[in-house]
Amino acid sequence: MAKNIATKLAVVLVVTALVMLALEIQPAECVFAIPLNPCTLPVCTNKCKGILKGKFRSASCYNNKLCFCFAG
Repeated sequence: MAKNIATKLAVVLVVTALVMLALEIQPAECVFAIPLNPCTLPVCTNKCKGILKGKFRSASCYNNKLCFCFAG
């Protein structure tokens, strides 16, 4: 039973590593939130671009109250 579980975990680990290599996942170097109420994507994007300048990667609103800025 323990050998079966170990084999399954090894297979999951190998598959996960292969998927990550195939997709070339590149995480953001920095993420931070700005409180905006209400948060709209155009306003959020402009605020993030103003703060991050050339390092801006993307922006996103959460619950219409927080603006997340992603820097790369």
